[in-house]
Amino acid sequence: MDVIDLGKWVSDIKEPFPELYLVGGVIRDLLLGRMCKDIDLVCKDAGMFARLLAKGKNVAVVPMEKKPDAPTFRVVDRNFPSRVLDIAEMRGATILEDLRCRDFTINAIAMQIGKNGQPGDIIDPVNGRGDIRKKIIRCVRKDVFESDPLRILRAYRLAAQLGFVIEPATQKKMQAGVLLLARISVERIVSELLLILEQSVAAEVIRTMDETGILEVIFPEIGPMKGCPQNTYHHKDVWGHSLLVIKHCEYILNHLPEYFEENHRTISDNLGGHHRLSLLKLAALLHDVGKPPTRGLNHETGRITFYGHDEAGAAMMAVITERLKMAKRDRDLLGLLLSEHLHVLSLSAPDVRPRTLMRWFRKFGDDVIPIFILGMADIQSALGPASRADVMAAHLDWFRRAALQYYDKAQPQLARSSLISGNDLVDMGIKPGPEMGRLLERIREAQDMGEIADKADALSLTRRILNS
Repeated sequence: MDVIDLGKWVSDIKEPFPELYLVGGVIRDLLLGRMCKDIDLVCKDAGMFARLLAKGKNVAVVPMEKKPDAPTFRVVDRNFPSRVLDIAEMRGATILEDLRCRDFTINAIAMQIGKNGQPGDIIDPVNGRGDIRKKIIRCVRKDVFESDPLRILRAYRLAAQLGFVIEPATQKKMQAGVLLLARISVERIVSELLLILEQSVAAEVIRTMDETGILEVIFPEIGPMKGCPQNTYHHKDVWGHSLLVIKHCEYILNHLPEYFEENHRTISDNLGGHHRLSLLKLAALLHDVGKPPTRGLNHETGRITFYGHDEAGAAMMAVITERLKMAKRDRDLLGLLLSEHLHVLSLSAPDVRPRTLMRWFRKFGDDVIPIFILGMADIQSALGPASRADVMAAHLDWFRRAALQYYDKAQPQLARSSLISGNDLVDMGIKPGPEMGRLLERIREAQDMGEIADKADALSLTRRILNS
């Protein structure tokens, strides 16, 4: 939304007009030439002004908790739902006091809005424009993180989104306030974390967050991963390997055409929406969380083992996502990625039957794609003395071919309706029960493999199975 669009909201207001200011991220984004997604306004009596805006228009006014220290009202145009204004109560007696209460200098900039919606001069009491030019994230005041510890994560999110650097004094304050995150609701923490992971440079930001101890506050399970040695297929401990996996995962995601050629747009669509891309990166970071509790030693070979670490990790991820109150859909995807990240490598073995792979495709559908990418990143990050470049290249080639097979052959076949149903089997005298379920599964598998083409074929195969 352009700033001039504000005229559509305010130009027809006849009542006394309060001092109204455009503030925060929208000014920052305008100065950077970025698209403005959120339009934030501040004024006195924000609730009353929100209702004034709504008067005579088809809009909704929704009180919300966007800022913990200032009541905020969201105004949504029902005719154009993308037209949204957030109007917050001014903190302090003047706009200068309000701006000095904000988090970072780059967000502590305002612009007064006239009665016709025209913008006035920029108000910049803490030199936010200077820090924008220098690409620096700097806190406005000493107690900025004590008043809202979530700003620690927000600083990292802004660094990832804008390509800015957090200046050293602010970084020290963030590190000192890490434990304050325990005061914040897990829902707010998860929201910021997913936004960080969504960015194309998240892996490096995650590494920086790890250095300040933030990650272990959110995920205490990381602690045992650090210093946990691995076998000779790996050149790093479990945690070092995990940081490398998220880095490789992100590289693949940023270069999909390089890995998947003609399928890269479809795969990009597969990972779009519902935080799927962010969840894949989170799975990459925690895919081996089950290794420390399953670590063992084969006394005959002297080799370190992690038998069952995939299932152990999936169980631990269920506990983590429950603790973080994540949505069931997100929890299910994370659990699936951890439980399958090892199994998918075994599917690339030469003796795996096409029927087995097709069965796996049917079981997991489009979720096989993030499983593939996690597997690719995992094997690229295993660079110990026992690993071999030719084996790695063969695995990567298999993943590419398997993705092509899924989209070109398996997906269209799996999308077809089953040729027969339980009612057809009842007509043949078969009673409902486990045996019928197994029979339907065998018929469906034959259909998926292209062995039968129509209902007559399916019924004929059913009779042959029964007779045998």
